[in-house]
Amino acid sequence: MHNLKKSIFMMASCLSILATFSLPIASLAAQQCPDCLEMPQAHQYLSAMSSDGGVIELGDGSKWDVAEEDRHFLLQHPVWGYTQDLIITPRYINYHRTNSAYYKYVIYNTTLNQRIAVRLRKAPILAGAQTLFITQVDRYAGAIVLSDNSVWYVDSRDQNLSTWSQGSRVMLGVNNNSRESAIYPYILINVELYGQPYSYVYNY
Repeated sequence: MHNLKKSIFMMASCLSILATFSLPIASLAAQQCPDCLEMPQAHQYLSAMSSDGGVIELGDGSKWDVAEEDRHFLLQHPVWGYTQDLIITPRYINYHRTNSAYYKYVIYNTTLNQRIAVRLRKAPILAGAQTLFITQVDRYAGAIVLSDNSVWYVDSRDQNLSTWSQGSRVMLGVNNNSRESAIYPYILINVELYGQPYSYVYNY
């Protein structure tokens, strides 16, 4: 009986240790964005990459130019893999590795806790299975309905809504602005418009 209790105690201790070591990776995205795990549309994965790391393609078919200062992250060990979780966030001017306004967004690898500055080169595939597009714009309510039937409410201070229209392709990202993310945890990127503007949004 004593040996049985000892074995159970040792097994519980091992499980506790394993849980402790796996927690940082498993909860990393939740720490960065507590709500982003609830929206699978906000998650991407790598589907292709150029040999020099200068261009990457995501699962929805979108292609992104990578800032030269960040390309080594894609090629060094551990390399960015095809099963790792990626989210898109805005890039603010204080991003420390590049000052170029050319790169408006950041792709954050939640698995490796690494970020790369990027610029959209090619929009998601027009009729792709993972491509989102606008099916309805309610400017009075400040709401956008997407092709997956999700409804998103836009920050009332945002002027972009007046230029958004039915049929436009969009991408869902995560808002990393700490002053705004509590109310608007996501961003919608309109890939059809010049400069690919984004709006802060929330979803019921």
